Amino acid sequence: MIDIKYDILFSVELLHQYFRNQLCQDFTLIPSAATRRTLAGHKIIAKQYHNRLITGVELDKSGNLPVVPEEGLNFTFFLKLNNSLFLNYTNLPVPPSNGMIYYFSNRNNNTFGGSYLTEDINPYDSNDFYHPGSLVASPSGDVYQAWRKSDLTNPHSYTDPDYWVRIGNIPCGSENEAVRWLPSIMQYSFPSPQSSVTILVKGYAAGTRMFTEIVLSKTIMFPKPVNSFKLDLTSLPAGKYILKIDGGKEAPVYLNDELYGQNVFGVIDLYCESTLPPGYMMLNPSHHLLSPVYKILFPNRFLLWKYVLQHSSGGTLEDTDKVFQFAADPSGTAATIISKTPIPLSEDPVKTLKLKVDTNEYTSIPNASPDRLSLYPFHRGLYDEEPLTCFEINLNY
Repeated sequence: MIDIKYDILFSVELLHQYFRNQLCQDFTLIPSAATRRTLAGHKIIAKQYHNRLITGVELDKSGNLPVVPEEGLNFTFFLKLNNSLFLNYTNLPVPPSNGMIYYFSNRNNNTFGGSYLTEDINPYDSNDFYHPGSLVASPSGDVYQAWRKSDLTNPHSYTDPDYWVRIGNIPCGSENEAVRWLPSIMQYSFPSPQSSVTILVKGYAAGTRMFTEIVLSKTIMFPKPVNSFKLDLTSLPAGKYILKIDGGKEAPVYLNDELYGQNVFGVIDLYCESTLPPGYMMLNPSHHLLSPVYKILFPNRFLLWKYVLQHSSGGTLEDTDKVFQFAADPSGTAATIISKTPIPLSEDPVKTLKLKVDTNEYTSIPNASPDRLSLYPFHRGLYDEEPLTCFEINLNY
C-alpha cells in the first residue's frame, strides 16, 4: 500500500460583499502554462472548490517536502469570469476591456493585515479628481466610495455624505489593481512623428516591495521621424512592470503572451519568497509549510435606487428602520421615487421598506436587482452633473 501525504502549500479565497455568505463563485481559476509545468515538477496539485483554490504539495514519510519550492518560484492563475452580471453589483470603476485587467499578488503592499492580495486604498487627496465609484481611505482606515464627481472646481471631502458613502473598514479591491496587458512585441504609435524614443521599464524590488528596480532603459534613434515603432520587451519574463515611454506618465503593465486571444478578468501572481511579510510567505526559514490563505475581497456597488410606480399620482416610500431615505423625483416625475443617498446592493434584502400609494400601504417591496441598471439625470445645488448610474425597480402599484 502506497501512503502518500499531502498538505496545503497555499490557498486563495475569492470573497464578495454582495453575497450573503461573501463566497464569490463567479470565477474559474486557470493555471498558466508555465505554472502547470511548475506544479508537475514540484509534485503540487491545484484544485478549485467553489470560491477557493487549494494547492496541495506532496510530503515524505517524515512530513518534509521532497521537492522544496525554490526562492522566487512563481505561480500564475488567470481569472475567467463566468457571470455576466458581475460588474453590475461590483464596484470596480475600471472595466476589464481594451486590454485592461486586474492584477492580484502577494507582492502587493497591503498593510491592512492578514494575507489580502490587493493594494492599499489610496488616502483622500483634495487635489485629486474623483469620479463615481472611486475609493479612498480615511486616516482611520475606513473606505469611502464616491457617488458623485468631485474635482478642483467643486471639491468635496470624503466626510460629505452628499458626495461620498462609507463602505467599511475593509481591504477590498479597487482601481489600483487595474493594469494594461501588453504583448511582448507590439507596434507603439506616437501622437506625432518622433525622431527618437526613450523606454524605461521598472520591475519589482524585493528590498522595498515596490516596482522601483530599473530592468530596461534605452533610447532608440530613428533615421527619420516616424509615427510608430516596434516596442520589443521580449527580454523580460512574464509579470507586472512599470512602463514609461518618453515624457509620458509611468503606467503599470502586465506582460504575458499567453493572454493572446484570451478573455480574462484578471491575474493572480503568487511568489514563494522569504522577503515577504509573514502573512504572505509560503515557507518558513526551515522550509516548513506556512499554508497561507490568500484572499481577494470585491466591494459591492452603492448606487441610488429608483422606484418607478404605475400610478401617475405618485406615492411615498420609507424605511421604517430610518437607515435609508427616499423622496419624490425632484425632476417632477410623479411616478418616480429616488433614494437620497446610495444604497448597497446585496443578496440580503432590505426588509423594512413601506410604500404608500393614495390610501394603500404595501410592505413587501422588492429590492434593487443587478440586472436592472439605468441612468438618472442628477441635479443638486449649483452644479449640473453627468447622469448617475442607478438601480431601477419597477413596481406594479
